[in-house]
Amino acid sequence: MGERDPLWATGLGLGILAAALVPARTPDPPAPRPGAPDLAHASARELRAVPGLGERRALALVDARWRRGPGDPPLFLGDVPGIGPASEAAVAGWLAPGAR
Repeated sequence: MGERDPLWATGLGLGILAAALVPARTPDPPAPRPGAPDLAHASARELRAVPGLGERRALALVDARWRRGPGDPPLFLGDVPGIGPASEAAVAGWLAPGAR
């Protein structure tokens, strides 16, 4: 069978190293549904209809938006107490694109 070429092993090692250094691609969020509420303008009633938010989180979102005021930067789901990364991911496809 013969001896293996040492360059073959080096090439394999470099390939594995390169694969480990490439950052993992995060999946794109799901496309929003037609008529999805916009976080910047939706009422608590509209937000409550989003699966995964419920009444308490919808009210917290509207309250956080109201406290920010019109001149402040846009509100993101992660800015609201009680909404973590798991909740953010669960409702991403149910809100308008600018609402994340």
